[in-house]
Amino acid sequence: MGKNNKNILKLEDVSVNYGMISAVRNLSLEVNEGEIVALLGANGAGKSSLIASILGVNRAKKGTISFLDRDITRESTDKIVSSGIAVVPEGWAILPLMTVKENLQLGAYHFKGNVNERLDKMFQRFPILYDRRNLPGGSLSGGQQQMLATARGLMSDPKLLILDEPSLGLAPIIVSELFDILKELRKEGQTILLAEQNAHKAMQCADRVYVLEVGNVVFAGTPQDLANNPVLQKAYVGKT
Repeated sequence: MGKNNKNILKLEDVSVNYGMISAVRNLSLEVNEGEIVALLGANGAGKSSLIASILGVNRAKKGTISFLDRDITRESTDKIVSSGIAVVPEGWAILPLMTVKENLQLGAYHFKGNVNERLDKMFQRFPILYDRRNLPGGSLSGGQQQMLATARGLMSDPKLLILDEPSLGLAPIIVSELFDILKELRKEGQTILLAEQNAHKAMQCADRVYVLEVGNVVFAGTPQDLANNPVLQKAYVGKT
């Protein structure tokens, strides 16, 4: 579990539609302060739809989404983000023509503290970004762009960092490096919701796991509980 039981994010009986398609059904989920919660499932399971509903990009059809004990179900995306949620989207979505430093500075749009100090902290954590700080973001390798996107998300010092499929398309050595960084962030108290297809890696760093299948939660518990469930282990871990 996290460092304490303070609730950061809570979803209660949430359903999300895309047009006539039911993407998420009656889902309940909690993320507590200082823990990594992994959201596992195959492509199309509903992970990205759930993230979109948390951000208010695609409104929940029903249910309640609370952040820091405040109902954000109907709030604007800008208000939700400015309240302390940062998202690292699938595919990184960095601005390729802007420099690495400029990309990071954009991530500090909602940051209330000293931006230069925050920038220095990111460069200390991601030395490769310091080395390439004046290069266009698009000149970086895929792994470096993922590091840049993650650092940009951290620039606002968020209460909750959400990562959507961070390992997608990356070489195994880069994936291992990325997950090591997530473990370090958790040690420092960062709260993380991780949507990920790579169940092996996610289970190594997560405190708790939710498994989604076509919009439904089919498992909620610890990585150890999932590892001890042979049916789910074969279905969701054995394929990765």
